[in-house]
Amino acid sequence: MQIAALQNLSSFTLLDSPTKVADLVKTAKEKGYSAVGLADINVTYGLVNFYEIAKKEGIKPLLGMQIRLNGLIDSTQKYDLLVFAKTNAGYHNLLRLSSAINLLTENGQNDKILTLKELTKYLEDLLVIIPANTRSELVYLFETNQQLGSDYLRDLKKIVPDFYLGVYAAKNAQDYLDYVRSLSKQFDLPLVAVEDSEYLRPRDQFLQKTLRAIRSGQKMQDMVRIIWLMQNRCLKDTIALIWMMRLITLLKLPKNAMQK
Repeated sequence: MQIAALQNLSSFTLLDSPTKVADLVKTAKEKGYSAVGLADINVTYGLVNFYEIAKKEGIKPLLGMQIRLNGLIDSTQKYDLLVFAKTNAGYHNLLRLSSAINLLTENGQNDKILTLKELTKYLEDLLVIIPANTRSELVYLFETNQQLGSDYLRDLKKIVPDFYLGVYAAKNAQDYLDYVRSLSKQFDLPLVAVEDSEYLRPRDQFLQKTLRAIRSGQKMQDMVRIIWLMQNRCLKDTIALIWMMRLITLLKLPKNAMQK
């Protein structure tokens, strides 16, 4: 079975992840992945180096980005979408999309409301995935007003006709999985596994928390909880991932991500 690790941050997401691009590729290969994605937040600085290293290591590189924009339903907050280049033209649109977001938001420093509707012209040849973490607008709607989830998908379909619904393999996510499955059937949308990997090994979480504390100017707190949560956001071994997905009767990977 071919497995792709899609949602991965690197140190190019400043003060958010300790992962070096070369370490991401090497670790993904060691853990049995046949393809690995790089999806930093609103930036594409690491993609060229990532592509070259992945090709050298013999693992398929998936060139992407997590775009952090104001929501389609809740425009007062910012949420993430995953986008990956399907073609060379898609890669160039990815670069243009990153430039447009950072230009319009002054690198995230202003409070301008910017939604996907204003960026439609950059989305051609890009594969779009709704993530399944706390930065997902669909997750937020599931937790606050589930009826609005259908409105959200209708609005997104007007912008991007075809996209994927992300899910993750965890027993405590069963209610959300059931919710997403029902939406998948209603709108005829495929599911895809998106494990939100922010670092590579459990021990890297302390470094990540340190980086984020520096970014926010806050002191490190609740170290017992940090240690207890150490497994949550590291890159899983493919065997463990497959076992977890089968346990909760999941799903299929996007064909575009696995084409040779």
